[in-house]
Amino acid sequence: MVNLSGAVRFFDGTNIISWGDDGNGIAYYGFLIAMAMLVGVVLGYFLSRRRGMPRDTVLDMMLWCIPLAIVGARLYYVIFDIIDGGVWRFSDIFQLRMSGLAIYGGVLAAILGCFLLSIFYKRKKKPDAVVVRARIDGIKVKIEGLAAEIKGIPADTEEGREKIKGLNRQIKKLKAENAELENSLIPKPTFFQMADLGAPFLILGQAIGRWGNYFNGEAFGPLISEASGWPKAFPLAVWVQQDGVWGWHVATFFIEFVWCTIGFLIMLYLSLRKKPLPSSGFVIAFYLIFYGVGRFVIEIFRTDSLWLVPGVIKISMVVAAALIICGALIIAVPAYKKRKNARLAAGAEKPV
Repeated sequence: MVNLSGAVRFFDGTNIISWGDDGNGIAYYGFLIAMAMLVGVVLGYFLSRRRGMPRDTVLDMMLWCIPLAIVGARLYYVIFDIIDGGVWRFSDIFQLRMSGLAIYGGVLAAILGCFLLSIFYKRKKKPDAVVVRARIDGIKVKIEGLAAEIKGIPADTEEGREKIKGLNRQIKKLKAENAELENSLIPKPTFFQMADLGAPFLILGQAIGRWGNYFNGEAFGPLISEASGWPKAFPLAVWVQQDGVWGWHVATFFIEFVWCTIGFLIMLYLSLRKKPLPSSGFVIAFYLIFYGVGRFVIEIFRTDSLWLVPGVIKISMVVAAALIICGALIIAVPAYKKRKNARLAAGAEKPV
C-alpha cells in the first residue's frame, strides 16, 4: 500500500501558485472555491436556458449572491468564533488572508441574495409588451429587407462583396437587438425558482470546496483507535496534527464530499427531468433537508467545529436542524394548500 500519511502535512499551509519570499500566492482552498463558483455559474446558465429563464438570470444571481456569500461566510465565522472564545480585533475581520470562512454563513447569505434579487425583480418596471412587440416586428421587417437587398447585389466584384459584408453586419446588429427585446419579455423568475436553479450547484460547490479542507489540514474527525476498525488509509482517514500530536483521524471532510456529491446528482436529476416537481421550491427544500441531515451527523464526529455553547452544542448542528425544519415546511405547506383546495373544489368542506 502506498503510504500517504504525509500528504496533509505536505500540503498544509502551501499555495498552488506562489510568488516572492513572503508567502504570497494563490492558496489551494481559494483556488478550489473560485473553481466551484465558476463551475456553478456555467452549469447554472445552461440550466436556466433549458428552463426558459431570461439570459441574464444567472449573471444577476452571481452579482447579488456571491459577494453576499463571501461576507456572510466571514461574519458567521467571526461571530461564532468569538462566542467560542476567540479574540478578534475589528481590523482582523477584513484581513482575508487570516483563516475563517464558514460555509453555513455563505449558504444563508446566498439565499438572502436570491430573496433580495426577487424583490428587485418585482419592483423593477416591466417593459410595455405592446411597444416591445411592435419594435420586434419592425426589426424583422428591416432584416427581411436587408436580406432581400443582399440577394440583388453581385458577389463577383470587390465592391459588391464589401457592400454585402456591410449589410450582414447590420443584420447581425439587428438580430442582437431583437434577441435582447425578446429576452426582456420573458418573466423574471421568483425567489423559489432562482433557489431551485442554484441549489444543485450550491451543493456541488460545497463538494468541491471540501477538498480545500484537505489541503488546509482541517475538518477532520477523532483520532482512530486500533479497536475502532476504521481504516487508517486515505481518503477515509487523514494524517494530521492535533494538540501537537500527529496521527490518523477520520476524514469527515471526505465523507461530506461524498454526501454532497450524491446530493448534487439527485438534485440535478430533479432539475432535468421533464415531469413537473410537486411545487416551486422543491429542489431547494430537498437541499436544505438532505444537506442538513448529513451535516448534523457529520458534526457529531468533527473535532474542530465552532461551538454555540462550548462543550455542549455546536452551532452547525443547530443550524442544520433549522435547515431541515425549513425544508420540511417548504414542502409541507404547498402540499397542505393543494389538498385543501382539492377538498374545497370537491365540496368536501366550506371555505372559511
